[in-house]
Amino acid sequence: MSGPVRGTGARPTPAARRRGAVLTRGMLGRLVWNPPARAWIGLVAFALIGIVAGQLWVVKLGAGIGRALEHVTTLERENAALAVEVSTLSSGERVERFAAARGMVPGSESAVSFLRLRGGLDARQAVVALAHSSQPPTTSTEAAATEASPGG
Repeated sequence: MSGPVRGTGARPTPAARRRGAVLTRGMLGRLVWNPPARAWIGLVAFALIGIVAGQLWVVKLGAGIGRALEHVTTLERENAALAVEVSTLSSGERVERFAAARGMVPGSESAVSFLRLRGGLDARQAVVALAHSSQPPTTSTEAAATEASPGG
């Protein structure tokens, strides 16, 4: 039998202790018990954690960009649909039909005229027009009565 006998109280010799230490420590034992190796293990672990965190950030950023692109595409589709609607609603033929339905007629070219500036007279007439427009509107019967009265 090799090794110390149990229960006898005999202690292993220093040579036996060294032999056991060499057998149990091996390569991993040397790394774990060697302080510079511990520092390298910590440094590598920290670097790996940093790489994983960076990759996670890149994945989140990519997902955000994907959502933004979807939103842009949706807005572009809505914008195109609204542009079609605007062009349909503002077509000249539609406006003419709309005006004709309300009793409007197109003006002739001879009906177009330009006004001449008449200095202070125009300003006074504008003040009078604004003063009258700030009064509450009257019904047609009240307007006719005001026009028929001698003071009006």
